Amino acid sequence: MKRADKVLSIAKSDIPIIRKKFKIEAEWVRNAANTDTFTVANNKNESNAVMVTYIGKLEKWKGIDALMECFKILKERIKDVEFLVIGEGSLAGKIKKSDLPIRVKGYVPHDKMPEIYHKTSVFVSPSYMEGSPTTCIESLACGVPVVATDVGDTGDIVVDGKTGFLVKPGDAVGMASKVVEILEDESLRRRMGIEGRKHIEENFNYDDVMGKIKRVYEEQNDRKGRKEDQ
Repeated sequence: MKRADKVLSIAKSDIPIIRKKFKIEAEWVRNAANTDTFTVANNKNESNAVMVTYIGKLEKWKGIDALMECFKILKERIKDVEFLVIGEGSLAGKIKKSDLPIRVKGYVPHDKMPEIYHKTSVFVSPSYMEGSPTTCIESLACGVPVVATDVGDTGDIVVDGKTGFLVKPGDAVGMASKVVEILEDESLRRRMGIEGRKHIEENFNYDDVMGKIKRVYEEQNDRKGRKEDQ
């Protein structure tokens, strides 16, 4: 770290920590998704499937216990709801042993991920800690509302009440309630999907992010060149 001229981080909350701990200049660069690859499914509104999806590590810090409790509540309140869990980790066995209708998949190649989002009605992210979760960005890029815990930079991605909902970490009841609200109001779900896609296109697209990174490198290169000329 100390050899770096500058540090870039996709997590806004990391910037003051980096500056204070390492005494190095740091700059926030938003995470991004390929909006040409992660798109809204053409036939999405024709599907009657009710699928709630989680994608991520299957570990305690990702809120898996709260996720399971959320799924249990949803099963009691939503008819024919199904759950899809994508990921690997030490809690995979616990999830597979559950009597809930959960389909558990391990590793899925990134180029196959749009198909997962296209089958999803609501995406959930119950983490206790995050930076800038790519899964939330990709989900919204595909027009899928997100219910997530308000940790890290998640609130910059999931605009509460507009592209999805934010809840407190560990609040399985609150998360389930917000998922139910979206699933029971088709107009809300569609509106959040539209707003989510627009939000990602305007703020989390590759072109803008790569343009900022390019600018930072050019500035650092120019600064180094001026020092060598002195």
